[in-house]
Amino acid sequence: MPDDKNILKEFEKLKGNEHFGVPAGYFDSLPDKIMSKINAAEEEPARISLWRTIKPQLALAASFVALFMLAYTGFKIFMPEKSTNVLPESEVLATLENEIYDIDESLIFELLETGSSEPIIDEGDLTDEEIMNYLTNEGSDIDLNLTEL
Repeated sequence: MPDDKNILKEFEKLKGNEHFGVPAGYFDSLPDKIMSKINAAEEEPARISLWRTIKPQLALAASFVALFMLAYTGFKIFMPEKSTNVLPESEVLATLENEIYDIDESLIFELLETGSSEPIIDEGDLTDEEIMNYLTNEGSDIDLNLTEL
């Protein structure tokens, strides 16, 4: 370890010398310099730049836009679009053709002629047998016990 001894000798040589110093007369003129800078700052009005004023508001608006875009993108990705189930025209026509035969034309004409919303068929005119036949032929959801009637 001869290098360690050389370093120590070099250090011992430098030990007595001061390498850092203050320029001559620095502390004599320091208070005057400080006071002149303070007076200049007091005399000069504080300028507020437009950018410093608007910057926080722009940052807030940008964060709201970013949050909205993230939420909108999330909804678009994870929420399926509702599709309207539109029947093809041929299926609609086929259904109408099947159902049109069940419409009583005389009843329609009678309703049109009278122009009233009162029922044409009086419930008192129907017999129990007619009601039973209607319910059995039309496939009612009501479970009827035929033996009770």
